[in-house]
This record gives sequence, C-alpha cells and structure tokens, in this order.
Amino acid sequence: VSTQSTWVESLGISSAGRSCKGIVVANDIEFKRCEILVTQTQRLSDLHPNFIITNADSRNLSSCYIRQQPVLFDRILCDVSCSGDGTLRKNPDLWRKWTPRSGPGAHKVQIKVLENAMSLCKEGGQIVYSTCSMNPIEDEAVLCACLKKAQGKFELCDVSSRVPNLKYHNGVNQWKVMDKLGNLLEKWDDVPKNERGSLLPSMFPPTDIETLHMERSMRFLPHLQDTGGFFVAVLRKVSDKEEVTRGLPEAQLQHVIPTSSPSQPNIKGKSVPLTDYLVPIEQSVCDELIEQFQLKEGFPFWKIHRRERSGTRKLMFASDEVSLLLDAMYRSQQWRIVTAGVRIFEKPPKCDEFHLSQEGVKLVIPYLSDHRIIPMDHSELIPISTSPTRSISLTNMENTKALEKLKALSERGGGCLVIQCEPSELAPQGLTIAAKLQQFTLSLLLEKDEAITLQYLLGVVNQDTKLELEDGEVEEEDEENDKDEGDTSTVKKQCVAQPTSDS
Repeated sequence: VSTQSTWVESLGISSAGRSCKGIVVANDIEFKRCEILVTQTQRLSDLHPNFIITNADSRNLSSCYIRQQPVLFDRILCDVSCSGDGTLRKNPDLWRKWTPRSGPGAHKVQIKVLENAMSLCKEGGQIVYSTCSMNPIEDEAVLCACLKKAQGKFELCDVSSRVPNLKYHNGVNQWKVMDKLGNLLEKWDDVPKNERGSLLPSMFPPTDIETLHMERSMRFLPHLQDTGGFFVAVLRKVSDKEEVTRGLPEAQLQHVIPTSSPSQPNIKGKSVPLTDYLVPIEQSVCDELIEQFQLKEGFPFWKIHRRERSGTRKLMFASDEVSLLLDAMYRSQQWRIVTAGVRIFEKPPKCDEFHLSQEGVKLVIPYLSDHRIIPMDHSELIPISTSPTRSISLTNMENTKALEKLKALSERGGGCLVIQCEPSELAPQGLTIAAKLQQFTLSLLLEKDEAITLQYLLGVVNQDTKLELEDGEVEEEDEENDKDEGDTSTVKKQCVAQPTSDS
C-alpha cells in the first residue's frame, strides 16, 4: 500500500490535474486492503484524477482496449502474496503457522500473477517482482519459470547502481526442494511419484539457469540492515513480437474487443457490492450542474463520471487518460473498480441538490463566478469551524468584505461557494474550503474530521488534541451515507484542501 502511494506521489500533477498524463492503477485482491489504500492516499487528493483503485485477482486481469489498441503499462509493481517468512521478526505469530510447504503452496499462484503482469507490460517497460520471503521456490524459481516461458522477450536488469548504499546478497543459482518427509531434493527426477502433484518441475533450478542471470536479483536479508527479509527483481521487456493484436484492422479485432456493454460485470464468482464501474454523466446532469453552479464555459464535463449502479449522488472527476481507461474497463467488463478520480460534486442524503465536495473543490474554482469565491480572514473562519454545526448566521458575523460578498450572494439566492484564506505558518499554501449559503446561514461542507483538521490549521487545537479528537470520531462515521451509495465513503475523508500557487 505504501509503495502504491509513493507511485501516485511521483506523478506530481498540478491542482487541476493537467500537468501529467500518467496513470496509476492500484489493484489488490483483498477489499479491506483497497480500503486502506483509499485512506492512505486521501492526502494526495490533487493526484486522484490520475488514480484508479481496483479489486480483482491479478491472475485474471486482462488488457482492455482504447482505439483498437491494447492498454499496456510502462511500469508494473508485482508484489505477490507469499509465505511471508521474511517477516518473522515483526510477525512472531507466523512461527506457529509457517511450514516448509508454505513456499511450494504459493509458487503456482505467483507464477500466474507474474505471467499476467508480463502480458500487460509494454515493450521497453519494466516489472518489479517482489516478495517478503527468502524461499527460492517463491523467488528465483518463479523468475526462472516466467523468463523461460517468455522466450527472450524479458530480461533481468542489473539495478545495483541505482541503490549503491543498500546491503543485499545476489540471487542464487542453486537450491533444494523439501518433500513431505523432509528429504531435500536437488532435481525433478528425484521427486517421488506420489509427490508430483504437490511439487512441480518449475520449483527446481533449470539446467541453464546461468543464462537467466539470477545474480541480478536482490536478497535483502534481515541482519544486513536491521530490516525484514525481502526479495526484489527488476525485469525489462525487450521484445514485443507476439503482441499480434496491436495495429490490426478493426474487423480482425472483433474477437478480442467486447462489442457490448452489459449492465452487470461478467465476473466469475460472487461480486463485491462496493465495486462498480464508472461511466460518463448524462447531458441532463450537465445541465443541472450548469444551472445550479453557473459554471463558466469550458468546464470539462467529459471528465465527470458516476457509478453505474448507484446513480448520480456522487460525481467523480478524472483526468483525460483515466476517463479513457475507465471507458475501456467498462467495455471489457473484467475489472472491479473500487474508486477512481476525485469526488467533485455530491448530493447529501435526503437532499436533491448537488453540493461541492471538499475533496475536489480546487478543481471547480477556475469555473466558478467571482461572486461565489469568498476571501476570508482566519479570525472570521475560527468561530464557524468551532461551531458544533460548522455554521454561522450572517447576523453574527463582523462587518467585513467577506460579509458584504455573502450578503450579495444571499440576494442572488445563495448556494454553494468557496472560502479562501491567506497562507499561514500551519497552512503555507492557504486554505480552500467548500461551503454553502442558505438564506442567512453560512455552513462549511466538511465532515467532522475535516473540521478538526481545519481547526488545527487555524491554530485552534494543537497536534495532540487533533489526534485525540480524530480518534474519537472513528466510531461515529456516517454509515447511512455509505449504505445509500454503495461506496467506500467511510474511508474517504479528505483533509481541508490547500491550494497551490496556480489555483
């Protein structure tokens, strides 16, 4: 999860999501880990327009197509499930569960995951294969099996110069495999017939292993740097000769490109209720947003998506590239999407009007009229943020320029607006806050934990108090909202946005 977050950070896109064309697709077979990933990346809301989180078995992920071309990836991190024997120091419970058969039990799945990753990698692209196991059956044996099957299309890379200060041992060329009786076997011919179902030829070192350069892989042993145990290898795709579907006429692609869009995902096994496809919004929704927010001409409606099954109560903003990929994923019907992009508009429960979402508020600012952008001093914002309802009556506000603009907006009918505050020591890039003016009441469109963060940035509470308040809010999440939306909103709490200089 932390590595996926790092990849998202490396995109380094602007607050409007326009300066980078890269995409990160993070997949995990366990939905709970997907939820953790959503939480971990919430501080990177600026980068979410270029981010997709999926929940699927990596062995079964298939390429989708954009303009009759398969979607292939420049970089793939293949962090496979393993026996975990490298984590024994931090996970002592593993001592009771681990057996010599743990490695062989994971070997076949690991090969399938890496093979599928290789099929999704473009020519010149790289794959990082990693485990937290020291067992060669899960490490070098998997690499050997996949490299030999690739028939020269992939090679192991020597990356020692990239990490000169890391201490590690090179990958090994020889190892033995233990059978059920504890006998150590050197080659496949030594395996008893009754064990040839649980043990496989690919678990043994091939006779030509020297030509595969296992020494280019890296074994990070726990005692070398006081860490856990890890195995890492970098593979590069040097040839793409067998990608026969690339560049073929459309008529010849009909057998590999889905021509229909079924309403339900065609996925084997039980479906996960909190995954869904994201599809473009209809023109009627565009018209509703224009009328409600008086959006300026040029607003990128083609980047706004809704969940296919749960309607328009939450709208997501995605980059151009992610929008194309979401459409391709929808047509393939082979991906379970947890979330993609950043939430930009939403309808709260029992409300028929859209509100600005704090997560994507910075994306809307360039398209809002000036009368909906309210500059405000910290001293004016403090009593609103500390109010139990996070609201204040205009009659209780001091007579400032902010109040003048709010009264003018009230005469126009009120509605959603954006509050902007100047930079400070705790918020060096300033503050941008979604709010709503209804009659003579100004309300911040913040969740409780977002309001706590705002109080910290305003200097009302210190870091320790902030953490205590956040811990107290964990059990008070709005479950009803998640139930209505079929979304992962309980883990999608966004800190108060801090605009960059080009906002």
